[in-house]
Amino acid sequence: MWISHIGRRNAIRWPDAYAVVDAHQRLTHRELDERATRLAGALARDGIGRGERVALLSSNRVEVLETQVALSRLGATVVALNPTLTSDELAHALALAEAGAAVGERAPLSAASDAARLSVVLAFEDDRYCRAVRGCDGYEGRWDGDPDSLAAVLFSSATTGRAKAIALAQHALRASTLHWLAGGSSAPGTVLLLGTPLHHSTLTVAIGHLAAGGTLVLAGQLTPQRCLELIEAERVTHAYMVPSLIRFCLEARALQRTDVSSLRELIHGAAPMPDELRAQAADAFGATLRDCYGQAEAGGPITLGDGRARGSVGEPLPGVEVRVVDGTEAVCPPDQLGDIQVRAASRMAGYLGDDEASRAALAPMGWLRTGDLGHLDGGGRVHLSDRRVDLIIHGGQNVYPAEIERVLNAEPAVRECAVVAMDDEHWGQVPVAFVVLADHPGADDVVDRLRARARHRLAAFKRPATFRVLDELPRNQAGKVLKRELRIDATAPHEEGRAACNRL
Repeated sequence: MWISHIGRRNAIRWPDAYAVVDAHQRLTHRELDERATRLAGALARDGIGRGERVALLSSNRVEVLETQVALSRLGATVVALNPTLTSDELAHALALAEAGAAVGERAPLSAASDAARLSVVLAFEDDRYCRAVRGCDGYEGRWDGDPDSLAAVLFSSATTGRAKAIALAQHALRASTLHWLAGGSSAPGTVLLLGTPLHHSTLTVAIGHLAAGGTLVLAGQLTPQRCLELIEAERVTHAYMVPSLIRFCLEARALQRTDVSSLRELIHGAAPMPDELRAQAADAFGATLRDCYGQAEAGGPITLGDGRARGSVGEPLPGVEVRVVDGTEAVCPPDQLGDIQVRAASRMAGYLGDDEASRAALAPMGWLRTGDLGHLDGGGRVHLSDRRVDLIIHGGQNVYPAEIERVLNAEPAVRECAVVAMDDEHWGQVPVAFVVLADHPGADDVVDRLRARARHRLAAFKRPATFRVLDELPRNQAGKVLKRELRIDATAPHEEGRAACNRL
């Protein structure tokens, strides 16, 4: 609903200004609205309507935005999925979200069709899609629906190792967009390169930028070469990237011959930004670097830095409250470490199909327990001390060890395993799997089988970079695995034959 209203309004206010650009096409605000209206008509004729949950599987491209607008116009729910997920992962996600149809790129749609029974499957590459957005019969209906109805489903992962479906209501998506509009620097004429996938919570950054009348530039393949080319070709003024992509851009030889003088702001989030990398990026791009801290459960961005206060991730966006509490949920004074909680109208409604996890995350009086540790300084700026205890952030994407452990433990030759993070200069962090072998005939080649299992069952960014075989896992007196010791062990050398290290 909210996204659809943005499209219609912008078509009137800035009809000939570019709304969205990718490697293959560029659409004005008027063209985006017209194509989305026609697509909505085609989807309606296929039976997609109010309340239908439609999976969207694609890399970043123009069609993703026009599909978002079209589904919003119909009152349907967008189920945003990572197109690199395996069939097993897709099957779980589609079932959890109760998605009955799918739109997107042909390859991931094929995997989705193998994983679940879908009533409608529409691929961007097919003639039927092209005829739909270029046809004459648009959708003339108007949906002024319940603001509490479901607008979008984004996916995270639980510490139990199963994917979580984050439910965002219409009013939550609208609020998150307004938070970004009020606190960010998007405006007519600004050009934003989105260096994060549209299936992430930074979707609201993209929507907010469009709502402001800016131009959104999408790189289908998030490579440093492509990002640098787009900065120069499209005269990008703002960019949103994860630190690992910024590092890759700085290391690219193309940087020396690329004109990046148009760039005014480089917004970064999803992972810590080392001081050395920040200084290098500021020098190379000549832009202001701004920290952004967010979470899908909070509806998207929570804070935004001003580029001046080092060590913090900035102040809460307008309309967002942040507090730090102790173990009793009493509010901590400034500079005291505690659990970060957030209150905003953009907060999720809960996790679909997981009431227990919803109760654990949703605190009384509208607060959200983020699971992050940090403190507020005297100026109200947020400082993060640690992410969730076991979370691995690989190139800005969250990887939960329990999900990997569940896959590896299914191998008969494995008695038990534990997965922790190891620092990596390119990706920020990579998973390392510590494995204890069972007394099994196939234990000799277990690492090769685990590599194959991970390749089949896990998306590429979740696969362990290294496997290490141990006699036993370190535990405390209560029998819990001491992962802090494994994190230290992950960076230490191992004797040949006692540790098997294999990069996938």
